[in-house]
Order: sequence, then structure tokens, then C-alpha cells
Amino acid sequence: MKPPPLLTSFLALSGTAEIKLMQADNFDLHSFQTLTGTMFMMITQPNTPESAETLRGPVYELYADYVLKNPFHEMDQVIKAELFDSHLVATLSASNRKWGAA
Repeated sequence: MKPPPLLTSFLALSGTAEIKLMQADNFDLHSFQTLTGTMFMMITQPNTPESAETLRGPVYELYADYVLKNPFHEMDQVIKAELFDSHLVATLSASNRKWGAA
């Protein structure tokens, strides 16, 4: 099965199978990978690339503080850290207010 033409042209332009930004009519899908290999995906309003860039640092800090420093977290497992979740929700809520999202 072939990938959609848009995805094919994106992969050809980037020279890699790693998708950092995929734009659709109704949303943008951003991804970034940490040094430990954890992949974060963010769905934002269309044409707001700076919103994902602005969030990348704070999300990584929360990940480092509440996941990587957790002695009970095992790499390659689902992140189950209540403090990470609550701080992430607060960070995203503040970002939504800043960017005027619901």
C-alpha cells in the first residue's frame, strides 16, 4: 500500500522517514523526539508553527523532571506519572489561553 502523495512528497523533501510537521486543512501535527527516544506529538491549530516550538522546551522540562527522574519509570513504557500529567495539562491550558484556543 502506497502512502498518500502529500506524505510521499514530504518524506522526499525531508530525506528521512521522521515527520516533524504535517499540515492538514484543519490542524497541524508536530512531533519531536527526545534524546532518550521518546516521541511527543502535538496537534495545533493550522499555521501556528511557533506554538509547537514554544511548547517544546516546557514539555521537555516536565518530561525530564517528572519522568526521567522518577526511579520507578522504565524506558520504553507508557508514561504513568501523575505529576507529569497535571503539570502538562496546566502548561497546555496556559498555552491554549495564550493562543486563543478553546
